[in-house]
This record gives sequence, C-alpha cells and structure tokens, in this order.
Amino acid sequence: MDNQMLIKRYLNSLRQSGKSILTLSAYATDLKQFSTVISPTPLTLLTNLKLTTNNQQLISRFSPNSRVRKLTTIREFLKWCFIKGYLKKDLSGIIKPVRRITISPAKSLSTSQFYRLRSKADVKERLLLELIININLKLSAIVKLKMKDITPLFLRSCGAGSRFVGQSLDYYLAQFPRGPKSYLLANKFNRPMSVRTLSSILKNLSRRAGVKHGTFRNLRAIYFASQERTRSYKR
Repeated sequence: MDNQMLIKRYLNSLRQSGKSILTLSAYATDLKQFSTVISPTPLTLLTNLKLTTNNQQLISRFSPNSRVRKLTTIREFLKWCFIKGYLKKDLSGIIKPVRRITISPAKSLSTSQFYRLRSKADVKERLLLELIININLKLSAIVKLKMKDITPLFLRSCGAGSRFVGQSLDYYLAQFPRGPKSYLLANKFNRPMSVRTLSSILKNLSRRAGVKHGTFRNLRAIYFASQERTRSYKR
C-alpha cells in the first residue's frame, strides 16, 4: 500500500473518531509535507536514519512551535500505522515528544481589542473568550469541561467576570443544548473539541475582528493582568 493511501486511511479514521474539519485539515497538510519529503521511499521501507534525516529536512524551515506540531502529527501517524499492522516496526518511538516553546511573554490585549473580538464573536466564540479571560484554565482543561462541572461554585470562581460567563453560557446553551454528562464545547459528533480546533477558532475570530495576536496566550494575559490589579487594590 502506497504512502498516500495510508495517509488517506489515517485521516478517515480521525474523521470517524470525531475530529473537526480544522484539525483534519492541519493533519492533512502536515502529512502531505511529510510524504513529499520521504518520497519516493515507501513508508514500509523507511529506516530509522532516513526518518530522522527527512524530518530534520522537513522542519528546518519552520518556527519552533510549528516543528513541534508537525513532529507530533508524524509521530501519531506512525504509531497508528504500527497498531494497524501496516508497519512491522514502531517508528514513532524515534520521534521524541517535544514541548511547545514560549518565545516571549504574552502581551495582554487592550480593552478595545477585546471588545472588538467580543463584538464579532458568535455564541460559541463568545463563551470561549469569557472562559479564557475569567478562569485560570488552559485550553487543554477547557476542552475537558462537562456540563456537570458548571456549578454555582464554578461560576463564583470567575469573580467579577461571573456575570459575563453566565450570560455567554445562557446564550450558548440556548443554541446548543447540552445534557449534564455532555462536554461543554463539543463538536457535531458530541465529542470534545481539540485544543488545535479551539486555537483555530480564536485565530479565525481575530482575523474577522482585525485584531492581531488574538491568541490564547494574549487573551489569558488579560486574566493575569486583572488578578494583579485586584492584588494591588487590596494592598
């Protein structure tokens, strides 16, 4: 079986597992680049040395965090190929897990920038914005939130922003009803969205609103800035 067919089968398996279109698109791009760089070698004949050399060639022109994403995609693909029996050897172990790099401290968005994001946001994007700036949770924790987690205590933890979180939650649930065991931010298959999907949602919203750097890190900096102001008032 050629490389393109294996990639197609892998993407189909991700689609069946409920991955979003944005996530599938990112995986497809990464694997297309990987397939190009190892061509014409079939995946089944790939050696440890050639895999390492080709990966270095692939990632050399990308930023550090793009390298992490592409290597993670390739590692997961190779692991799937081994589990499914397409590869006799698990080549994924050659690609060591790498942490994303924080290149510089995140700069908090201004009040006007945040209002522009809020004004252009749909109900799902609005809820995501309010969760980020009012709760000290990473995206990896936000995607795991279930309706049973959204208690009065949870809303009180939002502090001064509890009103905005509660309001955006009401608007969201009016359009996307959820059962108590359902994930709060779920895809059309009723499965949790991925961190990559939420990052893409923020990126698309920022583009529509004309706001540069409307990323999770810059939005979360608003939370830390508000906490610092609160501490200053108490002194």
